[in-house]
Amino acid sequence: MRISAYEGRAKGDGAESAAANRVVHLRLLLRQPSDREVRPCPGCAVACACARRSTTCCCGCAPDCPNVPAMLTSDPERYRLEPRVTPLVYALTCLRVVETCWSCEGHADEAGKVIKSPQVWFYAEDPVYPMLIAQHAQDLHVRKRLRRPWRVDVLPYSACDCTTFALRPVSIHGAGLRELQDDLDRLAENLVDSVRRLARDAA
Repeated sequence: MRISAYEGRAKGDGAESAAANRVVHLRLLLRQPSDREVRPCPGCAVACACARRSTTCCCGCAPDCPNVPAMLTSDPERYRLEPRVTPLVYALTCLRVVETCWSCEGHADEAGKVIKSPQVWFYAEDPVYPMLIAQHAQDLHVRKRLRRPWRVDVLPYSACDCTTFALRPVSIHGAGLRELQDDLDRLAENLVDSVRRLARDAA
Protein backbone atom coordinates (compact mmCIF):
# COMPACT_ATOMS: atom_id res chain seq x y z
CA MET A 1 0.00 0.00 0.00
CA ARG A 2 1.35 3.40 -1.01
CA ILE A 3 1.47 5.98 1.81
CA SER A 4 0.99 9.60 0.83
CA ALA A 5 3.35 12.30 2.07
CA TYR A 6 0.59 13.64 4.34
CA GLU A 7 -0.02 10.20 5.88
CA GLY A 8 3.70 9.72 6.35
CA ARG A 9 3.99 12.98 8.24
CA ALA A 10 0.98 12.09 10.37
CA LYS A 11 2.49 8.76 11.32
CA GLY A 12 5.80 10.41 12.09
CA ASP A 13 4.13 13.04 14.24
CA GLY A 14 2.27 10.29 16.10
CA ALA A 15 5.46 8.38 16.77
CA GLU A 16 7.22 11.53 17.94
CA SER A 17 4.25 12.38 20.17
CA ALA A 18 4.27 8.88 21.71
CA ALA A 19 8.02 9.09 22.32
CA ALA A 20 7.67 12.51 23.92
CA ASN A 21 4.81 11.27 26.11
CA ARG A 22 6.95 8.33 27.21
CA VAL A 23 9.75 10.67 28.26
CA VAL A 24 7.25 12.79 30.21
CA HIS A 25 6.15 9.73 32.20
CA LEU A 26 9.72 8.57 32.78
CA ARG A 27 10.68 11.99 34.10
CA LEU A 28 7.57 12.01 36.29
CA LEU A 29 8.73 8.77 37.91
CA LEU A 30 12.21 10.17 38.46
CA ARG A 31 10.81 13.24 40.22
CA GLN A 32 9.01 11.20 42.86
CA PRO A 33 10.29 11.49 46.45
CA SER A 34 11.69 8.48 48.27
CA ASP A 35 10.18 6.97 51.41
CA ARG A 36 12.93 8.83 53.30
CA GLU A 37 11.46 12.12 52.08
CA VAL A 38 7.68 11.63 52.04
CA ARG A 39 5.60 8.90 53.63
CA PRO A 40 4.45 6.43 50.96
CA CYS A 41 1.28 5.22 52.71
CA PRO A 42 -1.62 7.52 51.72
CA GLY A 43 -3.07 9.43 54.63
CA CYS A 44 -0.67 8.06 57.22
CA ALA A 45 -0.71 10.29 60.32
CA VAL A 46 0.79 7.87 62.82
CA ALA A 47 3.23 9.56 65.18
CA CYS A 48 6.77 8.36 64.53
CA ALA A 49 8.90 6.66 67.17
CA CYS A 50 11.60 9.31 67.32
CA ALA A 51 11.70 12.08 69.96
CA ARG A 52 9.70 14.50 67.83
CA ARG A 53 6.64 12.18 67.65
CA SER A 54 5.97 13.75 64.26
CA THR A 55 3.09 12.72 62.02
CA THR A 56 5.06 13.58 58.89
CA CYS A 57 8.54 12.27 59.76
CA CYS A 58 9.64 9.29 57.65
CA CYS A 59 12.03 7.72 60.16
CA GLY A 60 9.75 4.70 60.63
CA CYS A 61 8.75 4.20 57.00
CA ALA A 62 9.73 0.69 55.92
CA PRO A 63 8.04 -2.49 54.68
CA ASP A 64 8.16 -3.92 58.21
CA CYS A 65 6.23 -0.99 59.71
CA PRO A 66 3.34 -2.67 61.59
CA ASN A 67 0.88 -0.19 60.06
CA VAL A 68 1.66 -1.03 56.42
CA PRO A 69 -0.66 -4.08 56.09
CA ALA A 70 -3.64 -1.91 57.05
CA MET A 71 -2.55 1.30 55.32
CA LEU A 72 -1.98 -0.24 51.88
CA THR A 73 -5.27 -2.08 51.54
CA SER A 74 -8.72 -0.79 50.68
CA ASP A 75 -10.33 -2.85 53.46
CA PRO A 76 -8.09 -2.83 56.56
CA GLU A 77 -10.69 -4.53 58.74
CA ARG A 78 -11.19 -7.63 56.60
CA TYR A 79 -8.33 -7.80 54.11
CA ARG A 80 -4.99 -6.68 55.49
CA LEU A 81 -1.93 -7.40 53.36
CA GLU A 82 -0.50 -10.87 53.88
CA PRO A 83 3.00 -10.87 55.44
CA ARG A 84 5.00 -12.38 52.58
CA VAL A 85 3.59 -10.04 49.92
CA THR A 86 3.69 -6.85 52.02
CA PRO A 87 7.29 -5.85 51.10
CA LEU A 88 6.52 -6.04 47.37
CA VAL A 89 3.30 -4.02 47.73
CA TYR A 90 5.23 -1.46 49.76
CA ALA A 91 8.01 -1.24 47.15
CA LEU A 92 5.55 -0.76 44.28
CA THR A 93 3.76 1.92 46.29
CA CYS A 94 7.06 3.73 46.82
CA LEU A 95 7.33 4.22 43.05
CA ARG A 96 4.30 6.54 43.41
CA VAL A 97 3.32 6.06 39.77
CA VAL A 98 1.37 2.80 40.11
CA GLU A 99 -1.42 1.93 42.53
CA THR A 100 -1.70 -1.59 43.90
CA CYS A 101 -5.25 -2.95 44.06
CA TRP A 102 -5.01 -6.64 45.00
CA SER A 103 -2.33 -9.00 46.22
CA CYS A 104 -1.77 -12.56 47.38
CA GLU A 105 1.22 -14.18 49.07
CA GLY A 106 0.31 -17.55 47.55
CA HIS A 107 -1.28 -20.62 49.09
CA ALA A 108 -0.76 -24.38 48.98
CA ASP A 109 -3.01 -27.31 49.79
CA GLU A 110 -2.35 -29.91 52.49
CA ALA A 111 -0.12 -31.87 50.10
CA GLY A 112 2.04 -28.81 49.48
CA LYS A 113 0.78 -28.18 45.93
CA VAL A 114 0.53 -24.50 45.10
CA ILE A 115 -3.13 -23.70 44.43
CA LYS A 116 -2.94 -19.91 44.41
CA SER A 117 -0.03 -18.05 42.89
CA PRO A 118 1.73 -15.16 44.66
CA GLN A 119 1.03 -11.95 42.75
CA VAL A 120 0.31 -8.26 42.94
CA TRP A 121 -2.21 -6.39 40.79
CA PHE A 122 -1.77 -2.71 40.14
CA TYR A 123 -3.12 0.17 38.09
CA ALA A 124 -0.87 2.20 35.81
CA GLU A 125 -1.72 5.29 33.79
CA ASP A 126 1.00 4.65 31.22
CA PRO A 127 2.40 1.30 29.94
CA VAL A 128 5.98 2.44 30.42
CA TYR A 129 5.67 1.79 34.17
CA PRO A 130 4.70 -1.90 33.98
CA MET A 131 7.35 -2.31 31.27
CA LEU A 132 10.01 -1.08 33.69
CA ILE A 133 8.70 -3.38 36.44
CA ALA A 134 8.75 -6.33 34.02
CA GLN A 135 12.32 -5.46 33.05
CA HIS A 136 13.30 -5.39 36.73
CA ALA A 137 11.88 -8.93 37.14
CA GLN A 138 13.59 -10.16 33.98
CA ASP A 139 16.94 -8.72 35.06
CA LEU A 140 16.67 -10.52 38.40
CA HIS A 141 15.91 -13.81 36.67
CA VAL A 142 18.83 -13.42 34.25
CA ARG A 143 21.10 -12.80 37.24
CA LYS A 144 19.67 -15.98 38.85
CA ARG A 145 18.25 -14.00 41.76
CA LEU A 146 14.78 -15.45 41.17
CA ARG A 147 13.86 -19.11 41.43
CA ARG A 148 11.22 -18.72 38.73
CA PRO A 149 10.70 -16.27 35.85
CA TRP A 150 8.09 -13.57 36.54
CA ARG A 151 6.19 -11.35 34.14
CA VAL A 152 3.71 -8.48 34.03
CA ASP A 153 0.37 -9.32 32.40
CA VAL A 154 -2.35 -6.97 31.23
CA LEU A 155 -5.66 -7.90 32.88
CA PRO A 156 -8.90 -7.70 30.86
CA TYR A 157 -10.79 -5.62 33.42
CA SER A 158 -10.29 -2.57 35.58
CA ALA A 159 -12.17 -0.74 38.32
CA CYS A 160 -10.88 2.65 37.16
CA ASP A 161 -9.86 4.50 34.00
CA CYS A 162 -6.34 3.04 34.16
CA THR A 163 -5.27 -0.37 32.88
CA THR A 164 -4.83 -3.14 35.45
CA PHE A 165 -1.65 -5.23 35.42
CA ALA A 166 -0.51 -8.30 37.35
CA LEU A 167 3.04 -9.08 38.44
CA ARG A 168 3.17 -12.88 38.84
CA PRO A 169 5.18 -16.02 38.02
CA VAL A 170 5.17 -17.21 34.42
CA SER A 171 4.21 -20.67 35.70
CA ILE A 172 3.67 -22.35 39.06
CA HIS A 173 3.84 -25.89 37.63
CA GLY A 174 6.07 -27.95 39.89
CA ALA A 175 6.91 -24.94 42.05
CA GLY A 176 7.00 -24.96 45.82
CA LEU A 177 5.27 -22.21 47.75
CA ARG A 178 8.43 -21.32 49.64
CA GLU A 179 10.47 -20.70 46.50
CA LEU A 180 7.72 -18.49 45.05
CA GLN A 181 7.48 -16.50 48.27
CA ASP A 182 11.27 -16.14 48.34
CA ASP A 183 10.91 -14.60 44.89
CA LEU A 184 8.50 -12.05 46.36
CA ASP A 185 11.29 -10.95 48.70
CA ARG A 186 13.85 -10.72 45.89
CA LEU A 187 11.48 -8.70 43.70
CA ALA A 188 10.88 -6.22 46.52
CA GLU A 189 14.56 -5.73 47.33
CA ASN A 190 15.91 -2.68 45.50
CA LEU A 191 12.83 -2.51 43.24
CA VAL A 192 12.62 1.27 43.49
CA ASP A 193 16.32 1.82 42.77
CA SER A 194 16.26 -0.69 39.91
CA VAL A 195 13.17 0.80 38.24
CA ARG A 196 14.48 4.32 38.63
CA ARG A 197 17.82 3.30 37.08
CA LEU A 198 16.00 1.72 34.13
CA ALA A 199 13.92 4.90 33.78
CA ARG A 200 17.05 7.08 33.71
CA ASP A 201 18.55 4.88 31.01
CA ALA A 202 15.33 5.06 28.96
CA ALA A 203 14.80 8.79 29.37
